[in-house]
This record gives sequence, C-alpha cells and structure tokens, in this order.
Amino acid sequence: MSLVDLLVDFGGWAWERHHNIWSWYIRFPLFGVFCYFAYRRSPWGLALSLLALATSMFWFPAPERPDPQVEEFLAWQAATMSTPMGALGFLVLTVVSLGVIVWLFWRRRWRTGLVLVNLFFGYDLVTGVFAEDANLALLYPTLAGLVGVNGVALVLWWLRRRRTARHDSADHPPAAAAPPSESGSS
Repeated sequence: MSLVDLLVDFGGWAWERHHNIWSWYIRFPLFGVFCYFAYRRSPWGLALSLLALATSMFWFPAPERPDPQVEEFLAWQAATMSTPMGALGFLVLTVVSLGVIVWLFWRRRWRTGLVLVNLFFGYDLVTGVFAEDANLALLYPTLAGLVGVNGVALVLWWLRRRRTARHDSADHPPAAAAPPSESGSS
C-alpha cells in the first residue's frame, strides 16, 4: 500500500467521523483556547491548540445514522473545496484569518480580535445559508460557540477590570474624613 493510498484511507476515515455533530461543537471552544494562547503569547499553547483544532474533526466516532442536514452541508463543502480555486480560497481565508487573529490577540488588541472571531464564526453561518437548508446543521454549534467564546471573553474582561480596580484602590486609599471644624458657633 502506497503513502497516497494510506492518506486517502485516512481521509475517508476522518471524513466519516466529521459527520458526528460533536466534532462541530468542540471546534468552537478549541478556537477560544487558541485565542487565549495567542493572548498569553504562548507558542506551545498555540501549536497544541492548532493541532487540536485540526484533529478534532475525527475525535468522535462516525454516527450510525448521520443527520441529513449534516450530510448535505458536508457534501456542499466537499464540492466547494474540490475545485482548485475553492480549495485555495478556503486555505487562504483560513490561514490569513488565523494569522490576523493571532497577531491581534498577541498584540493585546483583544477587542478587535474578538470582532474578527465573531466574523469568522459568522462566516460559518453564511456558508450554511448558501448550502440551502443545511444552515440549521451549523446553526446550533456556531451559536453555542459565539455565546461561549464571547461569554468567556466577557468574564475575563470583568475579572481583569475588577482586579485592576482593586489594585488602583490599594494604591490610592480614600482620603480620611476631616475632623469637625471647631471654629463654628460659640
């Protein structure tokens, strides 16, 4: 068996498992972890989370009866990426988007990075719309990802703001109350 045959067999094996909807749900939290490691400036964390993102499509067993909407969406996605321009467009869009997201979070521009992450997730919703009725297949995992990533970002922002406020109040204690004036009426 040649290397090409092994890769084709592996691709088929992985593609069957990508029909499991849990491989779609897990992608969004992993994407949040990827952004976190970019913000923390951790090359190892980025590499591991990118590896997790790339392999998560086959972590779960192939479903016995795949959802017809999932099959329809994946058939549309496969057809789109089977052309050289479709595959190149997907590759360029993915690499450029991930690169810009890493750059923004690495530079601590997390608000702009979060906007781009939301646009990235929005792209999944838009591509689902073009796949006719299959948009519901991607709708719930994407919405769960949007709520999860934005919720975690909001909690982290709130905790950081709270910690900063406590730190500022420790540096600048409130002014002591002035003693009552004795020069009043006699």
